[in-house]
Amino acid sequence: MRNFIVCLFLIIVASIPAKAYVPLGQQWPVGSIIKYYVNTNSNRLTSEQTLNAIQLAADEWNKLGLAFRLEYGGPSSATAMTQNGRSDIFFTDVAPADGLCCRTRNFSLKIGFIDESDIMLSQNPRIFFGEDEICDSGTYVRQVMTHEFGHLLGLNHSSVPTATMYPYTSYCARDWTSLDPDDIEGITSLYGASTPPPPPDPDPTTPTLTVTTSKVKGYKIATIRWANFTSTYVDIYRDYTLIRKSTANDGSEIDNLNTKGGGYNTYKVCDTGTNTCVSTVAQW
Repeated sequence: MRNFIVCLFLIIVASIPAKAYVPLGQQWPVGSIIKYYVNTNSNRLTSEQTLNAIQLAADEWNKLGLAFRLEYGGPSSATAMTQNGRSDIFFTDVAPADGLCCRTRNFSLKIGFIDESDIMLSQNPRIFFGEDEICDSGTYVRQVMTHEFGHLLGLNHSSVPTATMYPYTSYCARDWTSLDPDDIEGITSLYGASTPPPPPDPDPTTPTLTVTTSKVKGYKIATIRWANFTSTYVDIYRDYTLIRKSTANDGSEIDNLNTKGGGYNTYKVCDTGTNTCVSTVAQW
């Protein structure tokens, strides 16, 4: 028997119309930078695994280049959906009576517009997995968060089975991580009128990290570049394993993975002997 997961959006309680994408009738003002804050209170995932999965989900919507931007705002201590002036994402150990996986609640002070939105992921009895793990009878955070970000942006469920906004998915599925043409048509109907504002320039004193991927004869090579670290040496991690210890803080390093194929790798650079670290995800 195939097991299914249902994700709920709390504002809409009527049955799904027999058509494709369905707007909620509420959206963020065109051109909004929508900051979300994350409580990484998973009962098994690290903060890095949680944030990486959520950022990948946000990027799936951001890369459309429409008149909004989802942007990580920082940590949260939220454990309940409350109207507090900011959009919070958090896990809960409370087992929902209806067995639903996830919930999104939008708040509005003005008819037709969203002011904030909270997302809750129920981890009782469900098991959530990160992008660097093999799922076993559970759910990938990236999978459900791509769906929930659609609700946050103003889309209801779609009746198209291949859409990210379809209300049902299977355990360990990844079918929601790439937007369907129906999802793109729906979100474009809300935010396609203008282009989003550019992201703010980074603080020149804030450590930064970028990873550029390439292949030579099919073998993966990562070019790691960092800036604004203050120690003489840095430590470099790939997938939470130290691969360069106390290497010179010269701003770049080449990582020959000696493997082929696709997928993702998580890189982290830290000032040696400190907690000053920056992480990013490389996609092949």
